[in-house]
Amino acid sequence: MHVKQFLGTVTLFLSSMFCVGQSTAAKPFREGAIKVDITTPGSLIGGLLQQVDPTKGNTQQQLMELSAGLSEADRKRFQKEAEETGILLLAIVNLPLKSMIYCKGENSTAKFDALNYHGENTVDMTKKEGKMYMKASAGTEQVNILYTGENLYRMSATVLNNEDYTITRTAETITVAGYPCTKAVYTLKGAPAGGPDRASMVGVDPKPYQVEVWTSTLMPGSLNFMHPLYIEENAGIMKLLVQFDRKTPFKLLYQFSQVESRAVTTAEMAIQEPGPVYDYEKDMMTIAGKLLKITFGGGMQSESGEEEN
Repeated sequence: MHVKQFLGTVTLFLSSMFCVGQSTAAKPFREGAIKVDITTPGSLIGGLLQQVDPTKGNTQQQLMELSAGLSEADRKRFQKEAEETGILLLAIVNLPLKSMIYCKGENSTAKFDALNYHGENTVDMTKKEGKMYMKASAGTEQVNILYTGENLYRMSATVLNNEDYTITRTAETITVAGYPCTKAVYTLKGAPAGGPDRASMVGVDPKPYQVEVWTSTLMPGSLNFMHPLYIEENAGIMKLLVQFDRKTPFKLLYQFSQVESRAVTTAEMAIQEPGPVYDYEKDMMTIAGKLLKITFGGGMQSESGEEEN
């Protein structure tokens, strides 16, 4: 697998940087604190993950305890979901459980926690410069990444190329966290009748089968670079519903759930930078290895306290 494709796949499931929303009045959003909800509608596995609280520590133990409390019927359902989702199960278990975004003008910072890792991502669109910090929840593995120019959206997200999709713009409207949004549907061209191959989408060529895109003209389009899936829309994207495989109903829902328009602090906008800092363009192999280890359970500690490799 090409390193850039791998990084795109990994970062697709990171809540790297969404600017999200709730507003008592529909006014253009420019600065404030934002909460993002990332869920898997109708999924038992995703539902269990949503009950895990990173602030209580030992997230894997929490998940084990929740799983142990399932009824026999839910155990069978859990097994069936795991078999049907296949490799997408990796996406589910690596979804951020908690995510907050802080935005100020053209600058945005996201801070998020998943089952295996903590992440922080900051982007300055005026400089076209981004920095990311990732650390394993257990163990010592961590990495700081610098990315600039054209790598800004490549590092932050998987890029959805419009020419690969049939785009249907609808008149359907909803309110997302206080903001009026309109819907467009992106459907992959030439998808086989049985649906795209799951491994090709999540592995070598991560192209979702279909994406519902909800945009608001009151959200700046520059914030679209903050999403885990970059889509070229003029208005700001506030909601994404992603279906990876035509044959499997499993979907990921990224939604702005709360936007608080207020002044943000320097501490909220800053990320941890223990170093060393790796350059995305120059150090892709090193970065890929570290992200793989961090996001998929590497750098964990055994019961004896020793780090496992």
